[in-house]
Amino acid sequence: MKVPIEWLKQYVDTSLEADEIGVKLTEIGHMQDGKIDNKEGITVMDLEVRQNRPDVLSIIGVARELSAIVQTKLKYPDLSDLPKAKANEIKIEVESFQSCYRFNTLVIKNLSSNPLPVQMVALLTAYGMPSINPIVDISNYVMIELGQPLHAFNLDSIEGTLVVRAATHDEEFTALGGKKLKLTPDDIVIADNRGVLALAGIIGGERAKVDNKTTDILLEAAVYNQASIRRTSARHGIRTEASTRLEKFLHPKGTEVALSRALNLYSQFCSGKAVGSTDLYYNEAKELKLSFSTSQVLKIGGVKLSINEIVSILNRLELKAKKKSAQLIEVSIPYFRTDLTIEEDLIEEVLRIHGYENIPAILPNMAPPKNIQFPYVDFEMTIRNFMTACGYSEQITAPLVQENSSALLPIRLENSLTKTKDMLRTTLRHGLEQSDKNWLKYGYPRIALFEVGKIYYQSNDEYKERRTLGVILHHKSGSYFDLKGVVEVLFEKLKRRPDDSLYSIVKIDKNAFYLEFDIEALINAETVDGREVLTEPPQQIFHDFSFIVSQDQAVGAIIDALKSISPLVYQVTLGEMPKMLKGGTKSVFIHIAFSNSNNNVNISNEDVEPVRKDIVSLLESKFSARVRK
Repeated sequence: MKVPIEWLKQYVDTSLEADEIGVKLTEIGHMQDGKIDNKEGITVMDLEVRQNRPDVLSIIGVARELSAIVQTKLKYPDLSDLPKAKANEIKIEVESFQSCYRFNTLVIKNLSSNPLPVQMVALLTAYGMPSINPIVDISNYVMIELGQPLHAFNLDSIEGTLVVRAATHDEEFTALGGKKLKLTPDDIVIADNRGVLALAGIIGGERAKVDNKTTDILLEAAVYNQASIRRTSARHGIRTEASTRLEKFLHPKGTEVALSRALNLYSQFCSGKAVGSTDLYYNEAKELKLSFSTSQVLKIGGVKLSINEIVSILNRLELKAKKKSAQLIEVSIPYFRTDLTIEEDLIEEVLRIHGYENIPAILPNMAPPKNIQFPYVDFEMTIRNFMTACGYSEQITAPLVQENSSALLPIRLENSLTKTKDMLRTTLRHGLEQSDKNWLKYGYPRIALFEVGKIYYQSNDEYKERRTLGVILHHKSGSYFDLKGVVEVLFEKLKRRPDDSLYSIVKIDKNAFYLEFDIEALINAETVDGREVLTEPPQQIFHDFSFIVSQDQAVGAIIDALKSISPLVYQVTLGEMPKMLKGGTKSVFIHIAFSNSNNNVNISNEDVEPVRKDIVSLLESKFSARVRK
């Protein structure tokens, strides 16, 4: 948000320089988004605006924040009384109030083309909006000043009824600047009997544009479904000052304020007169009132303030706070603060204006709890480690999907970004199947994937979520029993009693199977004293021994003797069949694996060397063997 400092100081009386204003605003959460610039003698500050603060996308909104810090009264711009709603010479209709919450218009006639004051045009240009003509400049000026977009239609270009409606499939529209668009039914348009006049909330059209010869206009101020505006702007690649504001949650009350301000400026500088108006407002928003206790400021924010101090801070922000009792405060939320919906929001307002730097840094006067880890975290980590040790690769897939069928009642999005992602997943299967297809493209002969995540569904008019384990095994020699083995060992690992109701295994095709586990049911399942499952065996060291003994010597006796020579001997196997040699002897090849499995720790060559020497001595002394060294 570009803020010309000279424009800002029209509404808040302060001697602070631009850099000092930047510091003050940063302290309450409005950081600078670039260096302070100078545009033809006007100092311009660039502010970073959070998504939930559309009120700060206006000069008056920034001024309101600054006035709360410097504790001076905000000076509002002059407004004119709107004429009472009466029939226009243009009939206006709104097809759906779910798409357009409020549609306000003024018919203003006999406008002159007298140039606007130089300072007014300079401020608008410094913001970044070049001057077009007096009529358009005033509508832009009000939008930047108050944050509510306006659009002026050339009244002579409107034919028949003006309708706010959904576009038809492939309906054509020529936007300002000559860009031709093909619209979809997801786009909201303002149209007359001849066709589309404007892409609602985003950009006007060539046919009804205002030029220097225009004397009569229909001035529109509206609030649309913000999600629809956001999607249309992204789909057509058009981002304007109007769409930037209307894609956020603006309050419908702002339309009448903006029209009042615009009428004042048109009357003052263009000699215009309002001769008609309409106000299509189906579901009027009621004023929101919130109450909270002063004790909550201490409990949540760690700051002890008196009730008078809290009320003073809130009123400086024009939040209309008043004392209801010794500790209770009631706050009427003004229309421009659509981000304030719960008492914690008000506490945040108190803290940021009081100053985050004034929150004391005090260590808690009690010991932290011994275990603050959410119980599912460790349990799920055990599952992840087990699946990884079994050779499965973990995947993280998107929760937004499109399922053709589902066993659970899905949760569908009202304002999905795309048609292919219009619901929350009811199973992990679809995401893992897509990952499986991606792995197949690279020619992996065996694909073993798993995901630990949430699924979502509706039950008894409530939204539910459930922790789930999904597993896919894709291999030409894979079978149902491979995943069944994973299930059985997982029950052992987690020390849970096997229960077929906790999981399901389904066949995807002849080479692929899918397993899904209910983790929440599994963690609450009956526990048993299971065997310890070694999913990460300790390191082993291998040595081969080749020696010659008498043909009469039983090799089995040698192997039994070697098995008992040391606890480090993990396994003794015959490497190959003995070969008979001349002189009544034979050659024997023994393969020995050494491991410290009893203590479940790794083993080194230094540990093995004494045992290897004992083996050589045993073979030579007890079995008269000639060891090949």
